Amino acid sequence: GKFTFYLDGAHTPQSLEATVEWFQSLLVPQSQQHQAPILVFNCSHERNPVELLQLLSKTGILFEHVYFTKSDSSRPSPISKESAKQLLQQQNIPVRSEWLTGNENHNDNNSTTPATWQETLASIWKHLTYNHDEADVSTTGTMDTPIHCNQSATQVLEDLLLQYPQPEQNDAETGASTIPIFVTGSLYLVGSFLTALQWEEDSAPPD
Repeated sequence: GKFTFYLDGAHTPQSLEATVEWFQSLLVPQSQQHQAPILVFNCSHERNPVELLQLLSKTGILFEHVYFTKSDSSRPSPISKESAKQLLQQQNIPVRSEWLTGNENHNDNNSTTPATWQETLASIWKHLTYNHDEADVSTTGTMDTPIHCNQSATQVLEDLLLQYPQPEQNDAETGASTIPIFVTGSLYLVGSFLTALQWEEDSAPPD
């Protein structure tokens, strides 16, 4: 197919660090790639998203698109969600209002529509990937990288198919490489993508 999915439900700093190493080990060197990889991320608001996204932001991988995606289900939590501003300030990261996404920009104005968790994640990602020393080439992302929020796994797949139409010839015939899609940060997110991809255990390749 057009895409190759790399799914891992890593949701702690230790597991995500290992997952990033695994993903990088499977990637063709970026200078040789026809298509840059795409990141799809979500995590529980009980986690420290700044810590997790910092790991991803310093991989040196330049993602072509970044999706902060809703999981189809989640575990109920008594813990309230913090805003991007609060989470960034806890890590002593200066907040810039122009880098706050969606309703994150209006959280301090008693907005009746609170920011979604995906908008919070997107706001944090911008601060981590935009707000850095230009000499630090290890940081991932540029202001030109499209960021998408609030879509479900199914909607992300539909969006990808629209952005990357299937060629008339298949990849094996043309010799073109597939586009790597890195889905991580949440077991619930991985489950949502397995469902959207209509994956079944019988279809898994043998060990």
